[in-house]
Amino acid sequence: MKGGKVTVLNETERKVLNWANRRGLIEGTTAEKQVIKLMEEVGELSEAVLCNNFAETVDAIGDCAVVLTNLAAKLGVSLAYCYETAYNTIKNRTGKIINGTFVKNR
Repeated sequence: MKGGKVTVLNETERKVLNWANRRGLIEGTTAEKQVIKLMEEVGELSEAVLCNNFAETVDAIGDCAVVLTNLAAKLGVSLAYCYETAYNTIKNRTGKIINGTFVKNR
């Protein structure tokens, strides 16, 4: 794996990877196809949030996480590595909430 990180976030990520591998979803796809799938899932997430449907929102977040897990694996890294990399980028970030959105200081 790139970056030398092979650890998984948790047992569920391991289960998702096993499920995806058994179905050829890592080897049989491209990063581009996974991004398209992610956008589809984000659309479903948006609809669920806008309709205030908690159960569908939770399901859609999970679907996005599954696709991100597959995409990360396709790129040779783990979701845990991506998550840790993002955290290391933001952990010291400062800013404020403006109209419900965090705006980082420059």
